Amino acid sequence: MAQTVQVRTFFFDAEKDYLPYYRTFDLQLDPDNSVVSVLKRIARLEERFDFDPARPYFFLNGKVVTETVRIDEASEAFGDKWEIMPLSTYRAKKCLRIDDSDFTARFALLEPYATEEDRLYYKSLYPLHYASETLRYNRDYIGDALLVTAWRMIENGSPYRDEILAAIDDPENGIRVCEYENNLFKGGEQYGEAIEALRALYPAKKRNPLAQKLQSLLPRFDKAPKRITSLEGKAIACYKGDSDIDEAKIAKAIEKIGGRYVSFAMRRKRSGRTIVEDTPKTAYKKAGAILLDAMDRGAEVLIVPNVEELRYLRTHFKAIEKAVGRDIDLALESADRLNLSFETQAA
Repeated sequence: MAQTVQVRTFFFDAEKDYLPYYRTFDLQLDPDNSVVSVLKRIARLEERFDFDPARPYFFLNGKVVTETVRIDEASEAFGDKWEIMPLSTYRAKKCLRIDDSDFTARFALLEPYATEEDRLYYKSLYPLHYASETLRYNRDYIGDALLVTAWRMIENGSPYRDEILAAIDDPENGIRVCEYENNLFKGGEQYGEAIEALRALYPAKKRNPLAQKLQSLLPRFDKAPKRITSLEGKAIACYKGDSDIDEAKIAKAIEKIGGRYVSFAMRRKRSGRTIVEDTPKTAYKKAGAILLDAMDRGAEVLIVPNVEELRYLRTHFKAIEKAVGRDIDLALESADRLNLSFETQAA
């Protein structure tokens, strides 16, 4: 039986338009068809719409989908309201067509050490490259696809192990900036272990102990978020991150004390804590996006059950505000304020 889906679609022509715009289509879709059939339907309804049939990949409600995803799978995950976006709005040429020269250019770092099989493998990771969460915050990031390929080359016994490790160790845009989380609709989770194994091959950045000691002695003025005396009557969100917590339990506890539970889209995103020592600029942007999302959804208080995450967000609060260019009027509190405790798994 056909499924009715409301599809909000990105339109933009770099040669004609100053800004992108959107059109909404109410479509009857065959649940057994590929999600790519949606693009074909829209193209028939609107001649200005365009996509690349050779690479029919796109963001659907924040996840990158490929031709292997069926309509019924997407409907089960996203319901009946869809938003279609290109793999990169920054690189959009015409609707879903993008300038993907960056993907090809990245491979130059590994080219001197690669076999033809390595090149083909890298090309197969095209959707993975643009599904990267890190790429949202750093356009010059070398990419998850390149890191996965580098790990595979090393695992396969490449004689150029040291050269490969050096090639992907750009201090601002390389392996150290990657706090892996990938927005592929299916399959992104399989690459996390490979990238973590690759990161483990690098020694921790050396710190100057004298500078650290001096820094610890400096007074900290106006560095922390606001504190509150009571949670009663407050709009309260909970940041889960990659911790193993029960959000339903948090929501009930908030309601029990007379607060209002606020859900927000980025509550499960990683905050940049694991990369802040190496690449603070990207880390602060990630943390800021999370805090702003909670605040913009109406939250006055953000519960952060993971004590390490809470310490990180409080310690770097002003730097986070500076990175996103906005004041963040949000109190950050532990689960203790709800008389709850959680065993959390740190990143």
